[in-house]
Amino acid sequence: MTFVLITKGFLNFHNRKKYGVYVFHQMVQKLQKKHNIEGNIAVMAGPSLLYDIINKNYILFDIALNSVDFYNLLKIIFHQPYIYFSSHNDLLSAELGGILKNPVAILQGMVSSLPSVGSSILGELSAKAFMEMLTFAKELGASEKILFGRSGLSDFMATVFSPL
Repeated sequence: MTFVLITKGFLNFHNRKKYGVYVFHQMVQKLQKKHNIEGNIAVMAGPSLLYDIINKNYILFDIALNSVDFYNLLKIIFHQPYIYFSSHNDLLSAELGGILKNPVAILQGMVSSLPSVGSSILGELSAKAFMEMLTFAKELGASEKILFGRSGLSDFMATVFSPL
């Protein structure tokens, strides 16, 4: 059985307690082991906003997985001339990068609506927020190298500075 996670998020309290993990791919791994289900898991992350996908603008994905054959299959399945892929095997970092950017994007939108707030404040907020995101993710075991790449900083910037 194969799992490709394109939606990322923290598990709720009940499931964190039940499975002893924080994010979806870890829960899937636990369930695979518990029920003797073999298969691949991939986490797709990166600057790939829905607006860009619909309009066939260039998008980029990091695919975090542990199988070269599975990576090659996903490249065939999702092949489009405007989609670019890279890969690594750090599912946790890819998933945390995709999760942690979202509250910052919401905060950025709220702050941008305040009077006298311009690019200077938004730039400072983004820098501070990314550093907090990085610190938190590293505490959970994420790789700084991955978080400074497509699964982290690129995805963060695309989300935070998107005009939509």
